[in-house]
Amino acid sequence: MAEDLAVVQVVVEEQPEVGDYLMNRIKKYLVPCFTLIWLLTLQNEIHAQVQIPAAPANEGHGDFLQDYAGIINPNAPELKAIGKAQQIAFEQHDTPIVVVVITRMASFGYQGDEIAPFAADWFNKWDIGTLGVNGKNRGILLLISIGDRKARIELGRDWARRFDHHCQQIMDKAIIPNFKAGNFTKGIHDGVQHLELMAIAGPIGQVKAFSKRKSNLIIKNKLLGNLPFPLWVTAILIVLAIIAIVYAVQMSDGFVKKACILLGIALGLLAIYPPGIIILGIAVLASFLPSGGGGGGSNYSFGSSSSYSSSSYSSGGSSYSGGGYSGGSSGGGGASGSW
Repeated sequence: MAEDLAVVQVVVEEQPEVGDYLMNRIKKYLVPCFTLIWLLTLQNEIHAQVQIPAAPANEGHGDFLQDYAGIINPNAPELKAIGKAQQIAFEQHDTPIVVVVITRMASFGYQGDEIAPFAADWFNKWDIGTLGVNGKNRGILLLISIGDRKARIELGRDWARRFDHHCQQIMDKAIIPNFKAGNFTKGIHDGVQHLELMAIAGPIGQVKAFSKRKSNLIIKNKLLGNLPFPLWVTAILIVLAIIAIVYAVQMSDGFVKKACILLGIALGLLAIYPPGIIILGIAVLASFLPSGGGGGGSNYSFGSSSSYSSSSYSSGGSSYSGGGYSGGSSGGGGASGSW
């Protein structure tokens, strides 16, 4: 009997206290649950504070380019091409390509750092797509935040994340390089052109991959821009220009010397800047004209003193307007970029 009591006493002593047991259970199960609930509540609060403007559409019909930052010149030549690409994508392939430019995300109450959730909210608020018309959810949103230096391509659910990699290439090779150079209109133009090709292929189609640059065709030069000819043609013209100049230097004064100098200059201009030949020709002709004296000459200025300011510009009639706000939800993937 004494032995049985001793065994019971040992067993009781080995049992953990009730308080310790409950604390272990709380740490293991309840703390993670409360943490998850808190994170979800915080996320909902962040999204609840976001105030995205109403879709710029009447019964689903509205402009596909909205510039809330005022960075796009409404007279920019690229706008016509942007509008044409948007028209083809929507009217022929049921894919509205909507471009939105904003100053910064915080201006709309968004407190996050990543642009992807904000773009998804914007996409859904504006119902980008034609789901309510023909059941297709192929909308594309290009959202650009100038102050945050971030951009996002957000896709409708029909794209099913199949084009994430391609969208990242569009962002990295067509859009961001132009934005880094400060040319936002060209970046939007190049991005929309590639998104149009994606719209033509459709969610189950194939898009031609970006090709690598061929350095033997055209040289990029910050001072001269794009050279007009392939590298080998440019090299030949420059060599001939140098030969003509060297030959002229070795000759005595005369018509042939002047002709060789003009030929060398003309070949150099042709290699680098062909329109300069016209200026050279005008200068040569002017040298044969008698110089006028007295008589009230006039000064010509070919510069432009006009400055562009468009803080309230919102596409106006420059971009394409269509019925692309007719039901759509994000969830098809996309790509983000920063500069």
